[in-house]
Amino acid sequence: MVFTKVVYAEDTYTFEEKINDVISNESKTDVTLKDIKFNSVFQGGALGSDTIANTAILIFEKE
Repeated sequence: MVFTKVVYAEDTYTFEEKINDVISNESKTDVTLKDIKFNSVFQGGALGSDTIANTAILIFEKE
C-alpha cells in the first residue's frame, strides 16, 4: 500500500523540521520512504510582503 503525507511551511527551517518529524513518526510504523517531491512558490506582495510557500509530498510504502 502506498500513501502520501503533505508538508507545508513558509520558512525553510520550519519546513525542514516538519519533514523530519513526519519521516520520524512514520518510520515507527514499519513503512518505507519511497520518494519526496518538492515545490516552492514565490508570491510577491505590496510593501515587501513577499512570501515563499514550500510544499513537500512524502511518498511512503507500507509492506
